[in-house]
Amino acid sequence: FFLQTFFLFCQFVSRMIRTVFLLLCVALIVSAQRWTSSSWSDTEESGGYGGTLYICVDGSEVNGAYSEYGIIQGELFDSSSLLSGRFYEGGAGAFSCVTGSFSLKISNDGQTFTGTYTCADDEDGTEYPWDEQRVGNTPTNLQCAVLGTELAAGFFNDGEGYRNYMCIDDNDYEASYELEDGTEGYEYGVVYSDGLINSGVYQESDGSVGISLFFSLPDGSVGNFYWE
Repeated sequence: FFLQTFFLFCQFVSRMIRTVFLLLCVALIVSAQRWTSSSWSDTEESGGYGGTLYICVDGSEVNGAYSEYGIIQGELFDSSSLLSGRFYEGGAGAFSCVTGSFSLKISNDGQTFTGTYTCADDEDGTEYPWDEQRVGNTPTNLQCAVLGTELAAGFFNDGEGYRNYMCIDDNDYEASYELEDGTEGYEYGVVYSDGLINSGVYQESDGSVGISLFFSLPDGSVGNFYWE
């Protein structure tokens, strides 16, 4: 009887050890399923622009930029596996879907994400797919367009001949600038995120026109994505 009881006890302990081991393995897998600072594809199939999506994670806050065309601001939810927020692109005041919301879920292996985005000016609230693959590791704060705290307005120059004078009036902004070669330009658009992001269009004295996105940087300077 003693030997039989001892044998049953050993079987019970063995099962418990296997169960604990399996639970630990599951916990390790689950803990890996979270957003971290990383680089991703930005494919045209998902409405992207063919470059790279950079994501920088700081606690629960997320900053990102894609294809030197747009930026994202977001937060992490659901044990850091879900990223939700807003995106911003140039062209406000002249083009549609320059800002909106998104929600992205990272995969179990951390190599892909699936999600959707919605345009703020879409009355139907249509959700478009946003699915990408991981292509690299930690980007820099500049690549992620991490926002600063000062208004994206005032006088800017790059020390090489470019000068820009930008003014904010409530939810709108205007700017006049001069390029290194003497070309003059004028820009106007819409202010977002309490003046940290400006999206608009520009026109220059040589006939060039295009879209522009200015954003505040932590060092007090501004970043700018622009496309003709």
